[in-house]
Amino acid sequence: MLSREMPNAPVELAFNDTEIKILDTMIKDTAQVMSSPPLEKYTIKFAQLGGYTGNKNKHPPGNIVIWRGLRRLNEIQIGWELATERCG
Repeated sequence: MLSREMPNAPVELAFNDTEIKILDTMIKDTAQVMSSPPLEKYTIKFAQLGGYTGNKNKHPPGNIVIWRGLRRLNEIQIGWELATERCG
């Protein structure tokens, strides 16, 4: 996971503009997210879509919540693009 190795890397390495907009719109910033470096911040938001809470243990998100977050973000992105698509 890139955010564990390079948490200060640009967010655009892992997420496109639409995904960033979706994550900013859907997931509110918590204290943990606000204090995190840029790429780690969006990885935590992404994992929260998959059920990551990060409350007590402060462990980074694991593979299962990342996978669930990926599936959920994919579905949301399809709906987002259909909703914002301009016809005729």
